[in-house]
Amino acid sequence: MLQQAVPVHEEPRHHLVFNDDVAFILDVQIPPGDTTLYHTHADPIFYVSIGTSRTRSQVMGRDWVGPGAGPVSSPGRVFSNIRYADRPVTHRVNNVGDGLFRLIAVINRGHGPAADSAARSPRPATVPPSGFDVEIDNHWFRSFRGTLEPGASSTLHRHALPVVTVQVADGAWVFQKADAEHSLKNPGDAPLELVEIEIR
Repeated sequence: MLQQAVPVHEEPRHHLVFNDDVAFILDVQIPPGDTTLYHTHADPIFYVSIGTSRTRSQVMGRDWVGPGAGPVSSPGRVFSNIRYADRPVTHRVNNVGDGLFRLIAVINRGHGPAADSAARSPRPATVPPSGFDVEIDNHWFRSFRGTLEPGASSTLHRHALPVVTVQVADGAWVFQKADAEHSLKNPGDAPLELVEIEIR
C-alpha cells in the first residue's frame, strides 16, 4: 500500500522556518539511515547544500534511484529545480551515507517574471556587492556568491526583488524584502562564504 504524500513544506524533515506569500524557506535535515515521507514538489525550488551525505530517491510508484558512484558534493553547492512548476514530482529521499544531509531550500511561491510584468519592469536591476558573482540566473531565481574575510563588510547594496542570504558554514539565513538597503559583515575570525538568492 502506497503511503499518502504530503506537500514538501509539511514533510517532517523539511522544517518550515519561514512562510509568507513570496516564499517558503525550509531547513532540510535527513539523519544517516533516515527516510523522508513521500512529499510533493509543485513549485520552483532553490537549494544551498550545508551538510552532505550519499542519498537515494524514489519517485512514487517507481524503483529507488541512486546513490551515484561519484564523490559526494561539497557544502556550499547551489542548484535549483524550476521544472516542478510545470511537472510536480512526488518522491521520498533516503540518506544512505554516514553524515547529516542538510539543505537550506527556498521555494518560490509566486508566478515568475511573466506575471505582473508591468509592475516589475520599472524596478532597477540589482548591482551585487563588490566581490560577489552571479552563479545561477533563471526565470525564478538569481543567486550571487561571495566570501568576506574576517572583519570585512560588503558594499551597501539593495536587491530589486526579495532576497534570502544564506551563510554556508552553518546554514544561518535572513530574508529581506525588495529594495531593502543593506550590507553584509563578517564579525568572525575565519572567512565567511555567503549566497544571496533573489526570488523572482
